[in-house]
Amino acid sequence: MTQFYPVYKLLDKPRTPVSKLRLAREIGHKAGLEYVYEGNVPGEGGENTYCPSCKEMLIERFGYSISKNFIKNSRCPKCDSFIEGVWSS
Repeated sequence: MTQFYPVYKLLDKPRTPVSKLRLAREIGHKAGLEYVYEGNVPGEGGENTYCPSCKEMLIERFGYSISKNFIKNSRCPKCDSFIEGVWSS
């Protein structure tokens, strides 16, 4: 989910509160989704990827830019769980 940010002709509408994005993320996790992100709120932590098994941070982002990727050979470096995805180009 991505935070609404008022621009152009919707300047009279408020931003989506970060607390609402956090709640939506928690609901997604409780529903069984492994990778749920808070978008458009860089630096809040909700844009990072965590291991679904041990909760170790796997990918650190600032906004949509990756600053660190800790995944090695498609595995979590802490618990060795397999992480779905394409990790090399």
